[in-house]
Amino acid sequence: MIDDDERRRRVWLEENAQAFAVQKAWHEQHDHPLVEIMTRPSSARRRDEPT
Repeated sequence: MIDDDERRRRVWLEENAQAFAVQKAWHEQHDHPLVEIMTRPSSARRRDEPT
């Protein structure tokens, strides 16, 4: 017998699996939203600065 916690966990896992599948499909069609920011020369200079 499945208790309420286990049922909620299974529902949560299924919902997240569906959300990640949609996100994966989107990324297969599009670049990552931050790719332009991460590849700009200004961001390269920022990485070279001492922390």
